[in-house]
Amino acid sequence: MDIKSPKVFETSDKAHADLFNDMVKVLLENDTGLLDQLGGHIDDTKPHASPEEKEKWNESQLYKITADDGKYLISVPVDKNIFMMRLKTKGPVLSLHPQV
Repeated sequence: MDIKSPKVFETSDKAHADLFNDMVKVLLENDTGLLDQLGGHIDDTKPHASPEEKEKWNESQLYKITADDGKYLISVPVDKNIFMMRLKTKGPVLSLHPQV
């Protein structure tokens, strides 16, 4: 994908035209730089985290609140706040109990 440069802004007031053109030039340079970074990221085939790092992250959960397929294992009632509740393990799923 190429970024096309717009037509140069021309007016009888060269100072204002130059200000506008300089601003557009900076925006185009930023867009081109972002496009280069995005292309590099898309082409990057290396995983961003090693399997060991992923395992460490996954095991750092104190309570399993999501299933391995991404579905939720717990639900928080509308009138409750998850931060004010204790999670109690009950088999493979968790149940919520109000904090005592």
